[in-house]
Amino acid sequence: MAGVIANVAFIAVILAWGKLSDRIGRRPVLLIGGIGAAVMYFPATWMIQGSIWSLAGAMIVMLIFVGALAAVTPAVFPELFPTSLRTMGVAIPYSLCVAVFGGTAAYLQAGFAAWFGDAGPTVFGLYAVLLLIVGAFTAYTLRETKGIDLHPTASVETVAPASATK
Repeated sequence: MAGVIANVAFIAVILAWGKLSDRIGRRPVLLIGGIGAAVMYFPATWMIQGSIWSLAGAMIVMLIFVGALAAVTPAVFPELFPTSLRTMGVAIPYSLCVAVFGGTAAYLQAGFAAWFGDAGPTVFGLYAVLLLIVGAFTAYTLRETKGIDLHPTASVETVAPASATK
């Protein structure tokens, strides 16, 4: 139930962040999302007190900031590469990051619990916060594309007729 409540809020948050990114740019939204998630990671964890409502509240707090990242990432990635390299430029780094960081997260969390005992969840949280900070720094280095035509379209006069391309 907490997940349903949080995900309904997540849908609204994604739409709001997307609209805001059209006004202020994608880079500021990525920075707010990354830094906000890093700052709120431990407070959101501490909010969980055993009730469905505290869990839903903690999830909503984090999804507010994760929503910023989710709203603009699909637009940012293609803007990083020229059209001729876009598919490989997006697919390879994204897949590697998901495999390395997402694919190992459960194992790291279990390992941290085994290695550090009761401090395991805190150590894993520090790892997650570190990754969020690295992501925010990376977002800071991105070129802002707000208001820039990334791929000018050809005018009707310059496009070859279909019969000329055969």
